[in-house]
Amino acid sequence: MSHERSSRKAFSGRLITVRVDEFSHHGRPVWREVIEHPGSVAVIALTADEKVILADVWRHAQQTSFLEIPAGVIESGEDALRTASRELLEETGYVAGTYDHLMTLAPTPGYSEEQISLYLATGCVRVSNSDAEPDIRSISLLDLSEVRELIGSGHDRVFDGKTAVGLLWLVQHWDEVITGQDFRASQT
Repeated sequence: MSHERSSRKAFSGRLITVRVDEFSHHGRPVWREVIEHPGSVAVIALTADEKVILADVWRHAQQTSFLEIPAGVIESGEDALRTASRELLEETGYVAGTYDHLMTLAPTPGYSEEQISLYLATGCVRVSNSDAEPDIRSISLLDLSEVRELIGSGHDRVFDGKTAVGLLWLVQHWDEVITGQDFRASQT
C-alpha cells in the first residue's frame, strides 16, 4: 500500500520531535508530519474513602485550566508503572496502595506516536503537599455522584481525552472497583 522513501527531523525540542515522512501511495508522493513522543501515563486515583482525585491544571497552550486525572510523561529509563506512581505523588501528594493497568490509549494517532498507559490507583493516602508542579492550581476530591454530574453536564472543565476516558471507565466499573470484584472480566 505505501512504501516509505525518506524521513527527516523537522524540529527537536525538550519533549517532542517532529519528523516528516515521505512515501508513495499508488505511485503518488505523500508526506506526513509525525510527533515522536516518549509516551505518558494517566492515573484514575481513588482514596481509601472512595473519593476520586482530580487536579486543577493550568494548560498554557489552551490558556485555561482543566480538571484532570494525574498524568505525565515517561522519563528516560522509567517504566510506565514507576511514572504513574511518581506523577500521582508529584501532582497530588498521594501514594496508592495498588495499581492496575487498564488500557493503553493513542490520543492522536493521525500525527503522533504518543501512547498513554491508563492506570487505576486505589487505596490512595495523602503523604505530602503537591506544590512541586507549577501548573497544578489545586486538588479536588469528588465522590461518584460529583463525577457523574461533571461528565453528564458536558462541563468544559473536563476537556482532555485521557480524563474523559478515565472518568467514563470509572463510572462504568464503579461497583466492581469498590466491591473488589474483578473488573477485568467485564472488559472482555
